Amino acid sequence: MKKILILTALILALPAHAELYKAKFGLSNLIINGNSSVHKWKVETKVIGGFLNVDGAALGKTGTAKASGTVIVPVRQLKSGKKRMDEVMHAAMNEPKHKLIKFTITGLEVKSVKDGVSTCAGSGAIEINGKKQPLNFDVNIANKAGQLTVSGLVPIKMTDFDITPPSPKLPTGSIQTDAEVKISFDWVVAKQPPMAGGKSRHPWYTRIGRKMRLDYLRILRTKGAPSQVARGVGYGIFVELIFFPTLGLAFFLMYPLNKFGKGHMGAAVAGFVFAKLFAFLTIPPSFILGSKMLGLPNYKDKFMDGETMKPLGETWDVVKDLASSGELLKALAGWTAGAAVFGAVIGLIGCFIARAGLRKYQSRRQSRREQLLAEKEQATA
Repeated sequence: MKKILILTALILALPAHAELYKAKFGLSNLIINGNSSVHKWKVETKVIGGFLNVDGAALGKTGTAKASGTVIVPVRQLKSGKKRMDEVMHAAMNEPKHKLIKFTITGLEVKSVKDGVSTCAGSGAIEINGKKQPLNFDVNIANKAGQLTVSGLVPIKMTDFDITPPSPKLPTGSIQTDAEVKISFDWVVAKQPPMAGGKSRHPWYTRIGRKMRLDYLRILRTKGAPSQVARGVGYGIFVELIFFPTLGLAFFLMYPLNKFGKGHMGAAVAGFVFAKLFAFLTIPPSFILGSKMLGLPNYKDKFMDGETMKPLGETWDVVKDLASSGELLKALAGWTAGAAVFGAVIGLIGCFIARAGLRKYQSRRQSRREQLLAEKEQATA
């Protein structure tokens, strides 16, 4: 009986003829503008989740439009374009503990309608840093082809949410940040078709595949993973380029390099395999450079036709001739020395490229993670 009463209460609490609208990620925009003793500042994000239950027909005429909903903004996605400023802001908002900003909508009053845009007065609450405050706001809602764009401007004070305005220190003194900020937003939501039986729209094998992919990507979520993986790639390239002149013995360097050089063994193997695509191109210049470094006979004429490198087939013929002439050990010494230089340089370049790429990937993954978090909160609501 108790469960029946609770279910009945929930049903009655829903707006009559309400339609469900869910946030469209990437189309929305939220900007927080503030001021300080030095300059004006702003942070913004396009990652805005949430849902809105509202009678679309009621938005087309003046009067009360029963509505309920929640707007979700991940704190970490608020960015200014300046890393240090973002770190100070996220710390002031206690992001590690309170990761989301939440706007709760409890009602809308349509004041006027013109050209498909409803001017409304809304009521609800806003929660930041775990502190909730009541909120009255004015918004414009544009209704077009089953999609609503909710636009507005809300002034708040950081101190109302137990947030101390940041005051970073400079050599000339501390920057004083005003407590009052203005939040402007364009929140885009789209009408959702009803789901049959409340079941997931994704088949079981898709959910399992997604879980496996997330488990695999967890390797890169470890702190310091980009640098570790990038070092492994660099070590793998280096070992590949000295693999042939050392008659394969260089492969045994793979483990100690990654062990004591704090690299990633799996990434090193990947770098080793990748370097095979261009390793043969370094053979002639390695011979030439190494022979000069060690004061050995000049092998340039053997590998070059004037200023042009000989074809790959002829390059191997030169190596065979050196072996049959008894100069193999000297040639291998020169080849190893030159290959070590090329391996170190190309490996270092590969390390920097891999690290930059992984950090970019990690940043995109973090954005996606925040989006998934917002979607989860949205689904729970």
